[in-house]
Amino acid sequence: MSSSLPHDSSDPLDELVFNYLERAESDPSSAAAVLDELCASQPEHATELRRRVRALVERGLWRPAAGDEGPREIGDFRILESLGQGGMGVVFLAEQKSVGRRVALKLVRAEQLLAGNARARFLREAHAIARLDHPGIVRVLTAGEHGGLPYLAMEYVEGGSLDALVRGLGSRDPAQLRGSDARDALLERMGARAAELVWSPEFLARGWTELVVRLVQSLAEAVQHAHERGVLHRDLKPSNVLLLPDGRCKLCDFGLASLADSARLTGSGAQLGTLAYMAPEQLRGGAVNAATDVYALGLVLYELLALRHPFLAPGEAAVRAALEDRAAPALRSLNRGVPVDIEVVCTKALERDPARRYASAGELARDLGHVLALRPIEARPPTLVRRAVRWTQRHPARAVGLALGALLALAGPVGWELSRARSMDEVERALERSENDFRAALSAIGHVLRDTATEELEDVPRMQQARLVALDRALELFARLAQSRPQDLAVAEEGSELHAARAVVLGDLGRADEAIDEGSFAVEYARRAAELAPSPERARRLAATLLSHGKSFSAVARTADGLALVEDAVERYRGLERPASDAALAKALIVLAESHSLLGHRELSQAAASEALEQAERGAALAPQSAELAWCAGRALGWLAVAAHGPSRTAERFGLTERSHAAFARAAELAPGERYYAYEVVEAEHDLGVASFESGDFERGEVHLRAALARLDTLLRDFPESRRYQRRRSQTLEQLGLQLLQRGRPDEARELLARVADERARELESATGRCDVRMFAALAHANLANAEQASGAPLERVLELNSRAEVMLSGCIADVAGNTEPERLVCSVRYSSALALTTAGELGPALAAIALHAETVGEHADRRRYAADLWNEYALALRRVEAPSPQRDAREAEAVERMFRLLDEAVRGGYHERGELESTPALEPFRSDPRFVDLLTRIPG
Repeated sequence: MSSSLPHDSSDPLDELVFNYLERAESDPSSAAAVLDELCASQPEHATELRRRVRALVERGLWRPAAGDEGPREIGDFRILESLGQGGMGVVFLAEQKSVGRRVALKLVRAEQLLAGNARARFLREAHAIARLDHPGIVRVLTAGEHGGLPYLAMEYVEGGSLDALVRGLGSRDPAQLRGSDARDALLERMGARAAELVWSPEFLARGWTELVVRLVQSLAEAVQHAHERGVLHRDLKPSNVLLLPDGRCKLCDFGLASLADSARLTGSGAQLGTLAYMAPEQLRGGAVNAATDVYALGLVLYELLALRHPFLAPGEAAVRAALEDRAAPALRSLNRGVPVDIEVVCTKALERDPARRYASAGELARDLGHVLALRPIEARPPTLVRRAVRWTQRHPARAVGLALGALLALAGPVGWELSRARSMDEVERALERSENDFRAALSAIGHVLRDTATEELEDVPRMQQARLVALDRALELFARLAQSRPQDLAVAEEGSELHAARAVVLGDLGRADEAIDEGSFAVEYARRAAELAPSPERARRLAATLLSHGKSFSAVARTADGLALVEDAVERYRGLERPASDAALAKALIVLAESHSLLGHRELSQAAASEALEQAERGAALAPQSAELAWCAGRALGWLAVAAHGPSRTAERFGLTERSHAAFARAAELAPGERYYAYEVVEAEHDLGVASFESGDFERGEVHLRAALARLDTLLRDFPESRRYQRRRSQTLEQLGLQLLQRGRPDEARELLARVADERARELESATGRCDVRMFAALAHANLANAEQASGAPLERVLELNSRAEVMLSGCIADVAGNTEPERLVCSVRYSSALALTTAGELGPALAAIALHAETVGEHADRRRYAADLWNEYALALRRVEAPSPQRDAREAEAVERMFRLLDEAVRGGYHERGELESTPALEPFRSDPRFVDLLTRIPG
């Protein structure tokens, strides 16, 4: 047995052996007589002819009579069972005796063995596959010849073919399938061997669409590997792809074309490949290149997602006509669960003109990866909107006018030529006549207008208003179409998508109240869809809609109103079967952590954020290129940093914030074109600035804050209407001002904080009913008051600013029951006023201000600590302002007694910041006081 690849040769006995096979096959009982006759006619070849026929029998390639099994060994290989055969080759499960391993042993079929071109092609395949080394391609372990017969020994793959999978699933609805259904279908067709297989839990949990996209992505990567090494497959089809129990797939039969008809419509003659999977250029006898394999990959993708071939027809002639003359039916018409992006990818791969397909299998794999990572795909046709989008990127200042025109024009020619209808009444009459027209129009509204607003224009500069115009037009058309069909499933699904999309755009524009209203409609439609046709996908969609709607309440300081919705969404996600790398539950837990944090539920927030981080890290281990999972890790770490409250946890908080920043930077690196992740880096820079400030590294804090401002300026240049970006810039300027104030630069701080206060006051003029806007404006005025006081401004100016802040907050506490933030801000403002009066020596008004502040302290340990600070400052002021006297000493002693009583209550209530108490200069006079020593001994740790 040779261990090297054999070379093609011409054998004078080929015709003689082929003659024997043809005659013996027609009458197996005469096989011995036929062999004797041929040996007698050419005695010079008799010995070699008998040896070759015997070799065919020994190898199981030819059985001249029933029951004649013959020897079952070929050199080092012992044949165990047949695994299958194609047009030219037959594959056996065999044991390689020398190393004790199972292999897939491939030999040329008997009737093809002596056809010179078939033998040569078999040998070329051996040479080709031997050069390939990719996890998605079946490996060649050894190749050689034995007794004049070439063979390939390949790795034995435990699994079944995608062809068997499609046939096993039959006529089932692909939108309802999961990985567990794929396993069951294969097990049924694989027989006894299937009992040994161990299936990946992640594979079993995947939805059908994700499963298929991952399979074809890895398949396209394997094909690209082969193309880069000069190897074309030429016969890509589901039967040549093996599915493994861990969810991977492996490609086999490289370069092995089918030459005989088969049950799967195999072509014949000079055309190499299987007819049903041939590209148009193959049918025409044109050049076969990488684009030909891309077309076949598109067919595989389509067939798996739809569970049917797009050009299915009775007979070879009908299939050929369909391939030459017909476009594939819309994929989403056969599988409603397929997202639009996947349909676009599949359509591009199936372009009849090779020049319009993906330029390589690698490009197809990359776009499928974009789909999995929820990034924009590259396969966008150059429509009017796409050309407008590209133009706006080059000319952002003039973009809006063109975009509006393009979008309004686009609202006309939907799928069934809506633009030809003279009025919506005429449209409705047309729809009543044809169910197909109704479906086409509804689909066009969603996938032209909605997708344009939410996908095509999302990351394009200066397009927020244009996005809103597109969605408003879509909803106008939708309302007319849906009016007569309130219980139609498609209406419910599209209604949910449209209202949810409009809520997102309104939120981006700062119109939070309207966004909440839209979210309510989205939830209503999503519930209706889930009730009309329950399915895992609709349950997932309902959970996502509830989560988004619940989160939107936080934008208007109504977090408590949205908490129940968020908790409902989290529980629904917990009840759904999900892939291990799915980010959905992690994202829901992050929103839950945010809600609890805003409501002051620190422990609950920390628990939700910790679980979210575990989910994100577990998913990232399986999908390290997922920007979404990197984002989840960053956001979870950010909320854990917020939960690490207090001076004693400064180092911990700083470390968590650094990790959060690194995770967001990773997400932005993985998805460089998405502004969502770019903005998260801004947030991380801001948070790092704050954490640096708290840890005492003021210079580093300033660097991070200025970096955040620079990034925000870039985003606001392109998206000037984004209220979220505007607010974050205001907050970052405010934080920088506070840092400058802390560093002894009050004049610079006052300039920045005055600008922030003016901006927020102007915003409040147009949103007086918004409590969140009032709180931001009040905070800015309180901070400016502190800066003014540090700069030596008159006391009246400081009190005026604080008074304006408290007026802004009036009514907020009642308006947002359950949200502790307005009450905390009122307490802070009153503290500032009391401190300013005390520092100025206005002792009478200071006592009144301290009493007013006490009304907002409640049971909060932190607030009691600062209430104690006011009495300490009052005692110090007494010493500065009044001459020594028994009356002064008594009042001072009473103030100190109140201070210690409040400090004791704070420690009993959970204020355990020993370091702060030991280092605060104002407490220095009391360090040796037994009451102070006792306080410190009662603090844990």
